[in-house]
Amino acid sequence: MLSLAYAGTVVHASLAGMTDNPASSPAPEPAVRELAEIPAVEVITRAAVMLMSAAALLIGSLVMMMYTDLVMTAAAVGAALAGFMLMAFIMVKSQKYFERQQKHLGRLNGHVEEMYTGHVIVKAYNGEKAAQKEFDSINDDLFDSAFKSLFLSGMMMPLMGFIGNLGYVAVCIVGAVQVLNGTISIGVIVAFMVYVR
Repeated sequence: MLSLAYAGTVVHASLAGMTDNPASSPAPEPAVRELAEIPAVEVITRAAVMLMSAAALLIGSLVMMMYTDLVMTAAAVGAALAGFMLMAFIMVKSQKYFERQQKHLGRLNGHVEEMYTGHVIVKAYNGEKAAQKEFDSINDDLFDSAFKSLFLSGMMMPLMGFIGNLGYVAVCIVGAVQVLNGTISIGVIVAFMVYVR
């Protein structure tokens, strides 16, 4: 008998009579099932809260930016859109290398499995050199695709930082031009720097 305590409730689950066949196994008790679902519910709840707060922050920032100055809003949003288009381009390019990496990894695993299980036959027919040559070829293909996919995916974090800085610089340049023309004050630039960050 297995006893499990959670939040003041003791749950008992009997391990006797359980088999490897799911059809003949008794269904878990409702309390045990609910206990297993708690981490998933917590993760979903946290994700929903983070999504709502990020959406509120984005909408609030855009409203305040448009209320303050439309030209600088266009500069900030345009810089962000250009950066996101660059990220989408890199993601499309890197996707094919991830697919190739998985294909070559499957080929390599299959080759190793065949050589391991058929080791006696490979040795009997003197096929070690051919097997090694094929392994090296597949391994080189795997290395090439893995290097390219990891290189392109490793560019994402620096690229996201670049997008943030690009919006910041665009706001500063457009704001400086508007300050020189006398259409806005320096305080508007400072406010936009906060909104963009």
